[in-house]
Amino acid sequence: MTGDAILVPGTLCDARIFADLLERLPDVRGQVAELAEHGSVEAAARSALAGAPARFVAIGFSLGGFVALEMLRLAPERLRGVILMAGNAHPDAPENAAARIAEVSRARDMGMAQFVAERFPNDAYGALIAAMAADLGHDAHARHAAMNIARPDLRDVAYRSAVPILVIAGDRDPFCPRERYEIAAAGPLAQLHVISGAGHYLPLEVPGAVAAAIRSWEVPA
Repeated sequence: MTGDAILVPGTLCDARIFADLLERLPDVRGQVAELAEHGSVEAAARSALAGAPARFVAIGFSLGGFVALEMLRLAPERLRGVILMAGNAHPDAPENAAARIAEVSRARDMGMAQFVAERFPNDAYGALIAAMAADLGHDAHARHAAMNIARPDLRDVAYRSAVPILVIAGDRDPFCPRERYEIAAAGPLAQLHVISGAGHYLPLEVPGAVAAAIRSWEVPA
């Protein structure tokens, strides 16, 4: 893959999530969309489209994958393809709402640094995740939780896509079952690339393997 791309980070992440990856993709002109200021997947997608090139590939990490698919739904003629990194197309389970709201409250009570440290003990990239989360803050956390709770069902959008979709997943992802990645990649123009030994934070954990998958992916001009 070469050319223009809009990259959308995930929950409590900013442009730093893609820094190592983009260094390994010199032929990709990457522009990172802001996620923190929006209250819904559709609002984030419309904002990203407003600042995007005429034709581009949408690349979403985790929650950002829903924004990438929503851009495909809203403006399919502008997208050359979609890449989901640890991203799926399922709506959130209703029973998850209370837990997501409780996490936001807990992070406010204990502080963002401690909240992230509990979730990622001893991880080499935990410090960067904590720094991004702290810089974005609790209000962004609340908006991201709301986006996840109300995220749309985009399975049909993914399956019926007229442009190629590449789903990149880790086989040790603790947050999303492989079945969801397989469903997101079930369409006739989609493919699933599973990285052995990788978890959820693919751009941080295995940027070289992710970059290799993207470089070898065929997407129309």
